[in-house]
Amino acid sequence: GEPAAKRGKLSGAKQAYRTADGGHAVGLADREGPADAEPLLEPVIRDGEIVNGETFDLDKAAERALADAERVDYGSA
Repeated sequence: GEPAAKRGKLSGAKQAYRTADGGHAVGLADREGPADAEPLLEPVIRDGEIVNGETFDLDKAAERALADAERVDYGSA
């Protein structure tokens, strides 16, 4: 029941961001992200309850992952 994190330069809850040029950045969740970036992580469960009464849609998540990969040309030779 106690929060725990590895000690280091960036301990605590994180947020991942997609920048306008298709790059990614990671920072602490309670701080501002890059100015041109979109936050990527959203809570699915909070305090043991599903957020907003919605269920996690694996198909939509897979579609977003594929779109992200295409956006940054991931997997090209």
